[in-house]
Amino acid sequence: MVAFIGMADEARFQVLYDGDALRNGQMDVRQLAPALLAVGELLEEVNRSLNGPDVPTTVNVRADFERGSFGVDLNIVQSILDHAKHVFLNQEIKDAKDVLTVAGFFAIPTWKGFLYLKKKLEGRPIESATALQDGTVKISFAGGFEVTKQEVVNLLRNDRANSAAEKMVAPLNVSGIEEMQVIDDQERVVETVTKRDLPSFGIGAEGGANIPTTISSVTREERLISRRETILRILKPSFERGKYHVAEGQIKFYVSIEDKVFLAQVENDEIAFTAHGKMRVILRQEVNALEDTTSYIIESVLQYIKASKQTSLMLEEGPRSPTPSQ
Repeated sequence: MVAFIGMADEARFQVLYDGDALRNGQMDVRQLAPALLAVGELLEEVNRSLNGPDVPTTVNVRADFERGSFGVDLNIVQSILDHAKHVFLNQEIKDAKDVLTVAGFFAIPTWKGFLYLKKKLEGRPIESATALQDGTVKISFAGGFEVTKQEVVNLLRNDRANSAAEKMVAPLNVSGIEEMQVIDDQERVVETVTKRDLPSFGIGAEGGANIPTTISSVTREERLISRRETILRILKPSFERGKYHVAEGQIKFYVSIEDKVFLAQVENDEIAFTAHGKMRVILRQEVNALEDTTSYIIESVLQYIKASKQTSLMLEEGPRSPTPSQ
């Protein structure tokens, strides 16, 4: 359910902790408060990765407790005014329900969200990821495979999202708290996390999924699509949402950027480009077999790397005059 209340796009869900220690309906707030904050941190990071920093989202808490467990009824809210502004600018906005679906708090039958895959992977590395014709991604790992979205794969390598997920399930590390459930707006249990799932979230084990640097290619409408992590040197940036001129080693080409967070940082002068500056990115390459063309798209900017201090000093000094011969 996506309910429009006043000037906000709202989607409701619940997080429930249960176990013997909660049979009296009480839970130490020192254990609950960080977990609730982590729910907000996770959803804010999902929203940021989908919509950029200019579409804020908030998580509101409503008390809804049952004796024998400790639950919270939460709403994720986005401003309708922000939606309208981006529609006017012809920018696609993912709504509150989309954010919850990518996070794994809402479930759909065609692909899996972040929370499900964190538990399913059990710390195992993703061995391959293949883009499918319907826009989903098939990830393979030891013992099986799952279908998800590229946005979820990006979250699995997002340190802030992984840290928030770890803190969200941390109360299960307390004796007498046995499980955490996520319940959607139709009162359906979407996900259940138990004590034995904690290593999957980095508790008692190394956290973070090992995401492959290359995503296998498939044909879609006579196109060959591949993705890889790489370092690009910036030859000429674009400040009007055009294409950047970059180099990968000795190969030069133009690339468009889909990363809304990075583009907003450039727009707000939060990134100062320097000569010889580089970007560590997830690069998508699309080859059109019919038109014999190749296009390059940066899906995510993982890091902007400034030129070394030594190089910068050399640039500031400028050309030296020839030394007169003796």
